[in-house]
Amino acid sequence: MSTFSDFEVFQRLNLCRKFFNENPGIKEKFNAWGKEKIENFFPTDDLDAFMERASVEGMRREEGRKKSKKQQLMAYVKRELDLLEKEAAPIQQETVKTLNNKIFELVDVCNEGTVYDIEYAMSILFQLAYHMPLSSLTGEENEWMVGPDPGSEVLQNIRCSKVFKNRDGKAFCIDVYIFSSDGGKTWFSANEGSVDITFPFTVPMYSIKICLKSPDEDRLEAIKRHKSGIK
Repeated sequence: MSTFSDFEVFQRLNLCRKFFNENPGIKEKFNAWGKEKIENFFPTDDLDAFMERASVEGMRREEGRKKSKKQQLMAYVKRELDLLEKEAAPIQQETVKTLNNKIFELVDVCNEGTVYDIEYAMSILFQLAYHMPLSSLTGEENEWMVGPDPGSEVLQNIRCSKVFKNRDGKAFCIDVYIFSSDGGKTWFSANEGSVDITFPFTVPMYSIKICLKSPDEDRLEAIKRHKSGIK
């Protein structure tokens, strides 16, 4: 009789099934041999009952594993947030404490799923906080409004304030490139940083930063230099 638990045998049985499904010839030979050996491998004569018990045990172990991981993560989050609050300036501590409580609750909610669920939720929240669309812009008529200047001939996209369209239908995205003339200490926008676009259009999350060789360097030439990989 096997000394393995039902769940351990269940795991090995699934591995066997996978192997046999990938190797049907071996499965046929094993079946002929296994009829005589099967009773020595499984700890029960009732295979259906065995599989049911093993499945329940597997789910119980998986739930225990998830609960343990969640507890470990939340303990880690609390410790880090407490340190952040402790290191904050006295005048900021109350604000930091309030924000930390909200962050803790948010992580706790997201932590109901897998680590991939948490990463997904955080990426969505990050994009929304920066007013970035979650899917590609379509360019359809219901995505546009009159631009910020009264009487402007330019329409602005309601899903992304960086995207505009002229009355002739030509669309463009501003701040695709931003520039620095002091070696990266400060950055500024310029008309040359705009790019003509077509739809559907995925808005870049970050602007591409380009350091000018001098304040007088032509910005379009600097963009070409960047694209060619020349520093």
